[in-house]
Formats: sequence, structure tokens, C-alpha cells
Amino acid sequence: MSKILLLFEENSDIVELSERLYSMGHEVSELNIGSFGSRDYLKSLYKINYDLIILRVDADFEKVYEKLKSVTGLCVIPILLIISGSNKQQVIKLASLSLSGCLVWPVSDEQLMTSIQFSISKEEKQNDLCLKTEEDIRYAQRYRTIIEMSVDGFLYIDTEGRILDVNGKYCQMSGYSYNELLEMDLSDLEVCMNKKQIIYQIDKTIKTGKDLFETYHHTKDGKIINVEISAIYTSKESHGIFCFIRNISDRVKLENDLRESERSKSVLLSNLPGIAYRCDLNRDWTMRFISQGCFELTGYQSEDLLDNHKLSFNDLIEPEYRDYLWEKWQRILANGEVFRDEYRIRTASGEIKWVWEQGKGVADEQGNMIALEGFITDITQRKIMEQRVKESEELFRTTLYSIGDGVITTDTAGCLEKMNIIAEELTGWSETEAKGKSLEEVFPIINEDSRKEVEIPVRKVLREGQIVGLANHTLLISRNGNEIPIADSGSPIKNANGDISGVVLVFRDQTEEREAQKALMESEARFRLLVEHAPEAIFVQTDGTFAYLNPEALKLFGAESLDQLKGAPVVEHFHPDSRAQVKERITILNTKKQAVPMVEELCLRMDGNSFVAEVSAVPINYEGKDGALVFFRDITERKRAEEEILKAKMVSDNANRSKAEFLANTSHELKTPLSSIIGFSDMLLDGVSGDLNEQQVRHVKTIYQNGNLLLNLINNILDMSQIEFCEMELKFTKFDIIRTVHDVYSMMFILSERKGVSLELRSDMDYLDVIADRTKIKEILYNLIDNALKFTPKGGSVHINIGLRNENTLQISVVDSGIGILEEDIKRIFDPFYQVDGSSTRKYRGSGLGLAIIKKFVKIHGGSIWVKSIKEEGSEFFFTIPLNKS
Repeated sequence: MSKILLLFEENSDIVELSERLYSMGHEVSELNIGSFGSRDYLKSLYKINYDLIILRVDADFEKVYEKLKSVTGLCVIPILLIISGSNKQQVIKLASLSLSGCLVWPVSDEQLMTSIQFSISKEEKQNDLCLKTEEDIRYAQRYRTIIEMSVDGFLYIDTEGRILDVNGKYCQMSGYSYNELLEMDLSDLEVCMNKKQIIYQIDKTIKTGKDLFETYHHTKDGKIINVEISAIYTSKESHGIFCFIRNISDRVKLENDLRESERSKSVLLSNLPGIAYRCDLNRDWTMRFISQGCFELTGYQSEDLLDNHKLSFNDLIEPEYRDYLWEKWQRILANGEVFRDEYRIRTASGEIKWVWEQGKGVADEQGNMIALEGFITDITQRKIMEQRVKESEELFRTTLYSIGDGVITTDTAGCLEKMNIIAEELTGWSETEAKGKSLEEVFPIINEDSRKEVEIPVRKVLREGQIVGLANHTLLISRNGNEIPIADSGSPIKNANGDISGVVLVFRDQTEEREAQKALMESEARFRLLVEHAPEAIFVQTDGTFAYLNPEALKLFGAESLDQLKGAPVVEHFHPDSRAQVKERITILNTKKQAVPMVEELCLRMDGNSFVAEVSAVPINYEGKDGALVFFRDITERKRAEEEILKAKMVSDNANRSKAEFLANTSHELKTPLSSIIGFSDMLLDGVSGDLNEQQVRHVKTIYQNGNLLLNLINNILDMSQIEFCEMELKFTKFDIIRTVHDVYSMMFILSERKGVSLELRSDMDYLDVIADRTKIKEILYNLIDNALKFTPKGGSVHINIGLRNENTLQISVVDSGIGILEEDIKRIFDPFYQVDGSSTRKYRGSGLGLAIIKKFVKIHGGSIWVKSIKEEGSEFFFTIPLNKS
């Protein structure tokens, strides 16, 4: 318990303060300042040994303080000042006094208790701070006054983080008492930093002299507060660091709330289907703020338009709107109204967009218009839809007035709204006259047979909400009394909500239709008459069954009457092996409405016997059903004849095969002795058996040359037999055709010089790959060039031409200036064994197989060969092959 002297002035709330001090356990003496007596009286107060003087005054507190401090003895008692408010001047005065503490009324019990503890523990604090002189005491008291008057919390810590002093504000902030905090260090309060990190932060402050940072502190009740610490290190003599601590939890929350608000606003603006803006009131509409939707709307970034950085917003507006919008804004601002309008802009890509703008003026405090704020959104799709609706309405009107049937629309009361020209002609009413009239007046109808009045379909549609059609034999009585047979139907017109908003009535004049039906019936009768007496079998198929058969068809199927087959499935009268194909053709005829080509089918008669028929069909509509008109004839006898012919051909082919086999076998038998003849002749010519005289050499050469000719003939016969029996296999490889032709040219050049004939190779290409049988291509070239040299007289010329017929085809030709070929011989020039001069005394030798064989080679390659020739002028043989034979 402490002894407290409470000095107060008149009209202060001393009673409440005194009671609160008593409740805290203190012994309180009260003394009104107005009863202050002499210095001796004041000295007598010292004898009571008060622990604390609480000075509760507002006016002239510095004079009272000085009077107390002037009395020896009282000057050592700590003084706690409590005032009702403070301002800058008072703070300056308080800083000059050596008070133990200062509070601003009203105060909480915790603040009061803490400040009392500070003040009465003066002796301990003086020892901690090494205060030895009276000057040190006054300095400490001023220090205490300043930190107690601080709006921030205060901690004085040593270099290890131990708390040496604390003010009441931090006690209030943390919830700990003064004495509790003096027993703690910073690591007991710190949330984010451990002891090592705290020491690091202290060392950093000592090096720099000061530091400012944010962290988190624990409070006594378990809460965490966000604090900002301003740490100051003055000198080594101070033995510690001054820490001014501000609770910034509310500020941080406000900052977070502000950021969230800004984020929400940004998200809202970025998700708006357009842009929010603030601009200057000038003809450029200079933008000062524009939201994120700028790029999506205009194709430009916001920065491009802000302050007219790249262009102004006015540059985006289509020229025909610029003056109009400026003048409208002036009128809107003058009248204090909200601007709303639509106009077009041109985006960065050149696209034209429709936009809708709403905005208002922003005035300063004097009422001067300083800016415009508003919102602009893209309405291009809406304008497109409006245009489509307009076009749709126009199309509806055009369709309504151009349709071939009569059309009338009504409202929900059944009164006429619109009618087209056909409806005007049939009813005898004009649209202008009939508009708004009851439909019974404009469109009276009766039953053709009973002559009784018939309910108009519109009424039933309005009752039931469904499409309604008229019964047959209905007559429309026109305005002039004409009776017109009609067919009609009524349909509900529904709005977007599905509610009926009217009825559309469509009707047509059946006069011509009835005449057409009559003509159709007569045509069908004629058709039936023709089919009945047709010499060919005909039947009609619908739904896959027989619908009608003419007498020839009944006879062919073996039926005595139509009833035996009518309604029977058509496929049952075809052979089981072909029924799937028959079903497929029926589907094509009935659903796709496509004719099917003539085919041969094996058909079945009623008795189960079969016959071969040639069948064709075309789609028709018969008695309201889709079907087919089928023509078929019995070709059994013709097929028998074809089989006989086929058998005869097979016999002929077998004979040819036997002939070819005989030739091949004979050729093989001949090659063995012939090889010996040629070999030994060659040895004799080489002088292996001794020298020969001139006559002997001539005779042996004749043997050698004719032996080679015979061997060539035998090889040609073998090639022909292999080709005929498809036994010849080609070896396809990739090679350079230009080089291959040049190789053949080089070989044949010697022969051409020997004969005195000019041989020339012509090509625009240096290199060209083909995929073919290189050996067979060489044989083709050797044969054509050899023939050209053979039939070209001395002094003549032969040219070899290489080129492309198209991008995928190679063409080679051999041109000579020889004897030429007659036109009638050209037709047979490629036939086996055919020779232009077939006499026994012919001038030019040959077997007649060379051209036939190379034609086969070219054909196997997928190419073609032909010749152009003029008698006595020369010939040109052409052949082509694909560049890539797959």
C-alpha cells in the first residue's frame, strides 16, 4: 500500500479519482490547491513521508509544480500530473518539467495503476540508469514525462534484448503490467523473430544508429498485434536502445481493406463488358482514367489513350458522329442531365463497332465542370441482332406478300392484322379494308356437300394452342359471292415466353389442284394400260413388296393372278445368294430416290425353278408410296450361248498356251546346240585351231553372224512366252534415266558411225531419277535405236529425245530420217511376227518380235508406246513410263 497526496483544483472530478485510488489499496490524502499556505505548511507535508504526489489540475500546473519543487524535501517525492487534455504548447511545457509521469483524463484503471508503479519505483529506475546527481534526476524526470506523454508505446532495452524501461502506453498496448514487462525480454513478446534474430536486429541498429521495421508482438491475453518499431541507438553511454512502438494493426487492416477494395474495384471494372472512364471536357475527350476493358473494346492499351499518348478517344469515333456527340454533351451538361447515346468507333484492327455510352459531368466546389465520368460498352452484337430482326421482319413481310398461298395473321381476338395479295384475291377484301375485322366476316367458309357453315380454324387454334387443318370439301365464299374450293391450316404465333400472341392462317385455292388430280388419274389409267400390254415384264415395288405386276411379269414368275404375288416380299423371288444386294438396291430406290443400273440376277419362279434375268429399276411414287418401277427380261438362253462361246474361247486359249509352251520348249532345246555353234565359230575366227584362209574366214563369219541372229530370235521367243504366261518378273530400282540413255547412246554410236548415220542425244535435263527395270528400259532403247539405224540409209540421221510428258511421266522418242512406214502398216507394227516387208527376198532382216516385245515391256511398266511416220520421210517412235512405278 502506498501513501498518496492528491492535490486538486476546484471543479475537478476528484471524487471519482479518489475512490479509484482507494479501491487499488492506496492510502490517499486530499488537499485543495486553493488552501496552500506558507512554505512551512508545505514542509510539514514532507514529514508524513508520502510516496507519491498526484497533481490533478488543468490551469497553471507549471506554477503549482514549481512551488512544490521549491520546498526542500518535497522535491524528492515523485509527482504524477493528470490533466484533462493536451496540445502542442502543453507538451512543450511538460517536457521542461521533471515530472514522474503525466496522464490525460479520463484514464483507465490499468493506465492509472501502471503510472503509479512507474512513479513510486523512482529509486530503482534511478539506480538502473545510474542517476547520481540532482541534474540526472531532473533529466530522468523530463525523460519520464516525455515517454509517458508519447502516443506510442516505449521500450528501453539493453544489447541483449532485456527490457529496462517501459511506458504506460506499451503496458496498455500489451496488457502486461510495468513490473511484469521489466522481468521480460523482447523474445517473450516477439512473434516473428527468435533470440538470434533479435540480437541481429539490435546489432544492425547499433551499426546504423537507427532502424524502422514492422513485426508482430504477443499480448497478455494471447492476441497478436502488428507493430511498427522505430529503434534509436545514441551512444555507448546510454547502455541501450530506445524503441518507440506503434500498434499498426488497425492501419494494416485499413491498408489491407483498401487494397482489397482496390482489387475488388479493379476486378469489377475488368469484368465489366466495356470500360469505365474519366476524361477532360474537350473535343479530344482526353482520358485521365480508363479501365482494363480498353483493349478488348478498342484494340488499344489503356496507356495508348491516357493523356492522348498515342491517339485521342475522339480519333476512334467515326467522323460523322464527332460533332453530334460534342453538341449533345453541351446540351446535356447545360441541363444537368445524364448522357446516353449510341455511336460507332473504329478499333485498332480497323473493325467497326457499335458502342453505347452513359455518362455525366463532374463539377468542382464552385460548380465549374472539370471532367466527365461514365461507362462505354460494346453493343455490336445487339445492333447486329436488331439488324437481323429488322431483316427478318422484312423477310417475313416479303415472304408473306410473295408466297403462293393465301396468308392471314390475326390477333388473340381473331381479328385480322395482315393478309398477302393472294389472300386479298381469294377473299375479295383488301388488307386496308379487312384490318381489324373479325375473320368470320372476311373469311366465311362452308362445307361443300352439306352447305353448312364451318368453324374457322383460327378459333380452334386459340382454344387449343395447336395446329389445326380444315376438313376436305371446304368452300370459301368470297366477297363477290364466288365459291372457291380451299385447303387451309392454322398455327399459333407464340412470343418469347411461349404465350400465344396470334394465329397465322395459310390457305390455297384447290381449283387447279383438283383439275391436276383428275388429269393424274387419267394419266395413271393410261400408264396402267401401257404397262398391261407391254411386251416386257414389269412390276412395281413399294415397301419391299410387289404392289403391281403386268401380265408378262406374272407369266415370267409363273403366277396365274396378281393376288398370288401382290404384297409378297420381292427378295423372296431372288436367289438367296443375292438377296442382301437386292435389299440394298431397294433402299437406294425407296429412300435415296436413285435409279440403279442394269444387273443380272438369278430369279425364282413360283414353282421354285430359277431363271437368269436382266433387271433395271427407276424410283417412282405409286399410290402415295415411294417405290420403284422394275423392268426385267429372261436372258437364260442368251447366258447359255455366252457360256458356249466362253468354252470355245477357253479351248482356243489352251491351244495358244500349248503353242507358246511348245515354242518355249523348242527354243530351249535349240539354244544348247546353237551356243556351241556360236562358241566354236568364235574360236575358229580367233585362230584357236590354226589360221584360216580368206574363204574359210568368210564362211565361218557367216556361220557366226547367222547363229547370233538365230539366238536373238530364240531369246525373243522366250521373252514372248514368259510375257504371255505372266512369268516375267521386273526388277524395279531407282536410277538416273539420263545416264542410262547416255550409256545406250554411247554403245550405239559406234554402230551409227560404222553405218554412216548421224546419232544425236537431246535432253534439257542433266539428272532425273525413275523407278523402273533398268535392263528392260535398256532393251527398249537398244531395239528402237537399232531399228532406226537399220532403216536409215547412209548419210541420214537419228535423234534420241528425252523429256517429261507431265510432272509424273517420262517420255522418250527416237526419230529417224529413214524409209518410213505406210499408214496401214502402222496399225499392225507392234503385232508379233509382223514385218512390213514379209517377202522371202526382203532387204532388212528381223524376226518381227522386237517391237511386240518392247510394247509388252512398256505396258508392264504402266506406260504407252506409239509411232508417227511418213513414207520415205522417216519415223518417230514414242514411249512413256511413270517416274515412280508403285
